[in-house]
Parts: sequence; structure tokens; C-alpha cells
Amino acid sequence: MKNNNYTEIAQYFSAPILAVLNAEMMATRATVDFIQNVGFVNNSDLEDEDFGELKMITFVYQQPGTGQVMQIKIPLLSLVPIPMLQVNEVEFDFGLQLLRKGKHTPAPSHKKGPISLERKPDHFSACLTKNGEEHDKGMEVKMKISQSDLPEGMARFLNLIGQGLQATPIEDN
Repeated sequence: MKNNNYTEIAQYFSAPILAVLNAEMMATRATVDFIQNVGFVNNSDLEDEDFGELKMITFVYQQPGTGQVMQIKIPLLSLVPIPMLQVNEVEFDFGLQLLRKGKHTPAPSHKKGPISLERKPDHFSACLTKNGEEHDKGMEVKMKISQSDLPEGMARFLNLIGQGLQATPIEDN
């Protein structure tokens, strides 16, 4: 593997950002798994994209005034909060100390015509610092996470299944 000190410094900046993005992707996947496992009947015959049939909860009650025994079926998914987290703000606080600078000499050009102004960056190596001193744990992270808004598609889905709710009388035997 090629040792490129410039890339190593870039990793100091990109690694924490990528970690946050990966954490958000994992949280999204956990939300999808929650919806599938809590809200739908497990059916191993279905393809991965098909969630199958909604899990329904049946409530039985006596209708006031008439005494009629009624039942209503409600999708379980409409009764439980769906965990959907999002990262609102992240603050990374760390310092870098340049340890050495490699000299870069541009490759000679054998082309005729205009001189190329393109130049590769100098090569550096660095270490994390805290209060100006080398430190192997020199990064502090502050993160604010909150429940995200319900995505429009999920809101429409819950509204749709809510519109189909009706109480039905239970017949006496």
C-alpha cells in the first residue's frame, strides 16, 4: 500500500465526518428494521422489499348507550413511536501538529507549449495535539441528536391505514 502522508492528514479530517455519516446510515437501517419487525407479520416467503401484512391489534369494548359489544382492529405500527433519530449538529475539536514536510519537485515536462501551473500538494505528516502537545486522544466530539420528523411517505402511510379503521359489532352466539 502506498504511503501518502497528505492522505493521512486528510484522514484526520474525513474520518470523524465519515463516522457520523455511517452512524446515521446505521440508525436509518435500525428504523427500517423496527418498522418491519414491529409493524408487520413475519413471513419468510416474502422477498426483502415486501414487508407483508400489517400486525393488527384488536380491541373489544361496549358501546355507550346501546350496550352493543364492538371491536376495532388497529395497526400496531400506528400505536407505537417509531425511533427515527437524526444528527442535528456535530462539533469536532482537535489540533494537528505538522511533524515534517516532504519536499516536492515537479516532474519535468517534455511538452512544448504553455507551462503547466498544476502542482501536487506538499507532503506532510501530523499528529493529534491537545493544548499544543502531542496527544493520542486529542479529539473531542460534541453531538446533538434528536427525533427526526416523520418522513412524508410514512405520514401518508399512517394516515391511509388510519382512514380505514372502523368499529364492527360482535355478534352474540
